[in-house]
Amino acid sequence: MKVKHILFFFFFLVSPFLTIRAQVPLISNISAPRQVVSEGGSVALAVETIGGAARYQWRRNGVAIQGATASEFKISAASLLGDAGWYQVVVSGTSSVQVSDPVFVVVASKTGLVSFGESPRGDTKVPVGLSGVCGIAIGDDSHSVAFRSDGSVVAWGRDDYKQSTVPPGLSDVVAVSAGGGHSLALRSDGTVIAWGNNSQLQSSPPVDAKGIVAIASGTNHNICLRRDGTVVAWGSNSHGQCNVPPAATNIVAIAAGESHSLALKADGTIIGWGRNENGESVAPSAARNTAAISAGGYHSMALRTDGTVIAWGYNGAGEASVPVGLSSVVAIAAGVNHSVALRADGSLVGWGEKADGRIFFSGAPLAKYVVAGRYQTTILAPAVAPTFTSMPVQSQTVFTGQSLSLSVRVSGLPEPTYQWERNGVAIPGAATAAFVRTITGASDAGSYRVKVENVAGVVYSRASEVYVLPSSYISNLSVRTSIGAGQKLTVGAVVDGAKAILVRAAGPSLTAFGLSGVLDPSLELFGGNGAVLQVNDDWDLSLAPVFASVGAFAFPSNSKDAALNRIIDGPFTVQAKGDGGVLLVELYDVAGGVAPRLVNISARNRVGLGADVLIAGFTLKGTGAKTLLIRGVGPGLNQFGLTGTLSDPRIQVFDSANAVVVSNDNWDPSLATTFSSVGAFALPTGSRDAALVTSLRAGASYTVVVSGGNNGTGEALVEIYELP
Repeated sequence: MKVKHILFFFFFLVSPFLTIRAQVPLISNISAPRQVVSEGGSVALAVETIGGAARYQWRRNGVAIQGATASEFKISAASLLGDAGWYQVVVSGTSSVQVSDPVFVVVASKTGLVSFGESPRGDTKVPVGLSGVCGIAIGDDSHSVAFRSDGSVVAWGRDDYKQSTVPPGLSDVVAVSAGGGHSLALRSDGTVIAWGNNSQLQSSPPVDAKGIVAIASGTNHNICLRRDGTVVAWGSNSHGQCNVPPAATNIVAIAAGESHSLALKADGTIIGWGRNENGESVAPSAARNTAAISAGGYHSMALRTDGTVIAWGYNGAGEASVPVGLSSVVAIAAGVNHSVALRADGSLVGWGEKADGRIFFSGAPLAKYVVAGRYQTTILAPAVAPTFTSMPVQSQTVFTGQSLSLSVRVSGLPEPTYQWERNGVAIPGAATAAFVRTITGASDAGSYRVKVENVAGVVYSRASEVYVLPSSYISNLSVRTSIGAGQKLTVGAVVDGAKAILVRAAGPSLTAFGLSGVLDPSLELFGGNGAVLQVNDDWDLSLAPVFASVGAFAFPSNSKDAALNRIIDGPFTVQAKGDGGVLLVELYDVAGGVAPRLVNISARNRVGLGADVLIAGFTLKGTGAKTLLIRGVGPGLNQFGLTGTLSDPRIQVFDSANAVVVSNDNWDPSLATTFSSVGAFALPTGSRDAALVTSLRAGASYTVVVSGGNNGTGEALVEIYELP
């Protein structure tokens, strides 16, 4: 029995059906397919395996990364050009090799787009506020497509085939490409989304367009690189540009021209196919040790590992004539008829077609990324916080019904966004550098400023104080008359709030206008409660600038005229007196018609015969017309205990040409409700007072003359009220 057991055990050990083999390492997990890292930040890519011992080799864009031989690969300070791309790890065992799914690393940088050149279709006009761009492509017929760090896509420029109309819900994008009239987007799951012109089926990816890691578009065709290093192409095949040759294996980069295609092999050599009328598809022998390729309209470019550039193909505009001595290049871009190189220091060098400025980079910011199209070159440059080169005016006075216009000029990258505010509250729809609105009324007055923002910072303009005037308003009152010794000229007004009012009593200074018999005046200012607010006998020289600001004539520096300037709230009265003679009293709204305003003015004095009448002058500023209530009151003053009143006053309104505009002798009872609406005291029924309502053109001066009918004399009051 023992012998049988031993033989059975020996058979078990040597039986080929029961041989135990070494375990093979298998990839069980890898980092998520889309990794976003801020420029200068770090990100770790990791792979997990099961089974036996494994060796690791990480690749970027199909090329092995020196020293990256651990299960984890860390990018410690990510850069846009040096680290963005697709990564794979090769896991090897003693008898097996497995390549991981790709991981796309997106480097989010605070950059802005800058375009050079002039496109007739608008693709050089970068959308305002566009930020977070990580990659961009330009079609050869004037449209641009960009993907952002959040995986979204934005497009602009020509849209006749809807090539700039991004499909709704497109997300998780890691690369974009633009053809003549179509666009492509690559998602992190290796699928391709296409839209736009489909006349050559260029917007219909084939079923085998899976596992894609890179995309490129010609005018009407596309080529895509699969994760296994093979290439798939579709669309127009007019020149064989979609006939991928069998030699297109171990490919690490692709490019598409107008009707030709290029592929870069892992060994640094280039193969091409498609149109070759200008030699664009056949790389010269110098195209070796290649790090990157680019295809233009009818020419091609290669960047070598030593930082030098070669170009071949059509050279009608010099696009294939690389500048002598060009070195330290880190990226290349072939446009339809021009070429651009980005150097390690961020500077740009361009050659070829230059009529529209697509290769003039004088003063250009340092670039991080470059692409070229038919009419322009576009770069990603470091973001610059917005700064103001011009500010809105510090203050502005606008009439109701007129247009308020405020604007700023700002520098910054990317182009910043704007938001105007009134009193700290955002104004809906006010989102450009210029703010223009039609003023509807006093509610539009306030403090305006604009918030300007881009990814690099936020700034606010200085505040612009906007004062709103009614479409027309009373800006001043002047009363000229003669008074005897001991008499007083009383002038009153109402301000609907606190406001600076300039009051002047001119006597000696009137001699400059040919008047004689003037007096030496003094002023007393009373509040609505009858309290004395201020007095003045001889004016202060410090008021001269105030005179000038309201357009009042100057007083001689040593004159004995009187003046005062005070903030007044509500009704007030001014009394002017002297030793007898000719006198002019004036009231001026110092700040103009901004709220609060002078809403009514009045003057009371004795009316005599001939030239010795009560004359009140006023100015209407603004635009359009102003409706006024004007009254000449004599008998109506008796109800206040005043005696010696003018029994039958009449009023005449003259324009600046001394023509009578309107007049009245006895008031119409229908005006009683108008009196009440403006707070004017009622006139006794049947009194012989005068009153009228008239609409007068703004921007002119007027004079109201109160005289007595039948050569009557006595105390009279002239009043002028604004009506709604």
